[in-house]
Amino acid sequence: MWKSSFSGPGRSSPKPCHRSFWTTGSSDFKKFIQISGMTHVRTSPYYPQSNGKIERFHQTIKDECIRPGVQLSLDNVGKVVGRYINYYNAVRLHSSIGYVSSVDKLIGRDQEIFQERDGKCEAARKPRKQNRRKTFPGFNIPRKVDIQTA
Repeated sequence: MWKSSFSGPGRSSPKPCHRSFWTTGSSDFKKFIQISGMTHVRTSPYYPQSNGKIERFHQTIKDECIRPGVQLSLDNVGKVVGRYINYYNAVRLHSSIGYVSSVDKLIGRDQEIFQERDGKCEAARKPRKQNRRKTFPGFNIPRKVDIQTA
């Protein structure tokens, strides 16, 4: 069981919190879930396979952000992770969504990026084809290979 860290001068004592950032009875969280049209689903404790996406994200943060450098304080870790999350969402290309950033996918710019890439590939094919013809003038690459089966 975790403790909520919302205590301090002028605040109430920490409330018990079960595997969640928000306290179990938090009306603010319940309102947020209701307004946003989401459903709050809890995962089984000590069973990371049931929440694989966030576990993979945590592994990525550890591998790409925290482990490469030695962090001397918790404040420094917070700053480094904050910068990395901005990079992860706005710059880093994700293979699962076609090698575009999360922000580009979210705003619907992914199709424009795909078309731009296709145009660049097509433009690069023409000079390569001409270069091949100059380099190997007697060699013709067949368009279609007929495979005959016996």
